[in-house]
Amino acid sequence: MYFLGISGGVMIGNQDGGAALMKDGKLIAAVEEERLLGDKHASGNLPRRAIAYCLKEAGITIQDVESVSFPGKTYRDFDAILKDYFEFHFGHAPKIELVDHHTAHAAATYFAWDRDPALILTMDFSGDRVCTMAAVGEGNEIREVLRMGKPNSLGVYYYEGQRRIQGYGPLALWQTGGRYERSPSQEWRDL
Repeated sequence: MYFLGISGGVMIGNQDGGAALMKDGKLIAAVEEERLLGDKHASGNLPRRAIAYCLKEAGITIQDVESVSFPGKTYRDFDAILKDYFEFHFGHAPKIELVDHHTAHAAATYFAWDRDPALILTMDFSGDRVCTMAAVGEGNEIREVLRMGKPNSLGVYYYEGQRRIQGYGPLALWQTGGRYERSPSQEWRDL
């Protein structure tokens, strides 16, 4: 069975959207929308091009996808928005599952890790009104131990501190990653 995970959104604060397609627990394809759109962060965009890319890489259509997961469990009526979006752009809407933002981060890390049990720590600016989560992964389960909401975000502290130290404006901090990515060296592409 195929499962599609997407991120992004329809508001300006929603950025760095992408899509990842899994089949029977194995990654088939994944890409961020900005790579295909040519717009840094692709703010306010659901990942239409990234979804199409993943489907094409697998040689399937959206009808072959069992379900779509999106990290926005606290978003009001977003499952209906995604259903309409898929029907409009792809002619069919698979089952939509809204998942917790930090649990999605934790699962992406834990299930790619080959050690069990594992302590999992997620920290970011904010997602589903939470900025930090600690959990324990064991077997096929992730058990939450701690959850911290805003305004206690280390992501905000990191973002503001680094932005000011490096002299960047709003949303420009990630240029440090972009510099590495666009470097003339090809070594990283061979990894």
